[in-house]
Amino acid sequence: MKIALCQINPTVGNFNANRESITRYYKIAIDQCAGLVVFPEMVTTGYPPQDLLWENEFINKNSNLVESIAKNSSVPIIFGFVRSADNKLFNSAALCSKGIYHGTYD
Repeated sequence: MKIALCQINPTVGNFNANRESITRYYKIAIDQCAGLVVFPEMVTTGYPPQDLLWENEFINKNSNLVESIAKNSSVPIIFGFVRSADNKLFNSAALCSKGIYHGTYD
């Protein structure tokens, strides 16, 4: 199995640019026959998000990007994002494939 490690440099808070980078490198990895594509922690938000984590809109945009990545996935992809649950925030990794968000690891 080929594993593609996509060490990209996302921009803090620029969800559109981060989506474009993730999509571009994901497609490149697939074109090179990767069976698993892995991105860094908090690739959806950029790092470090610092005080932006306390803004609901920031967390919602992050969640929307996770859903978009999941819907557009084919081969398995693992990527970092900020997960909100029970009034807590988590530095999480998502696993998605075939258009499905399979779960997270915090």
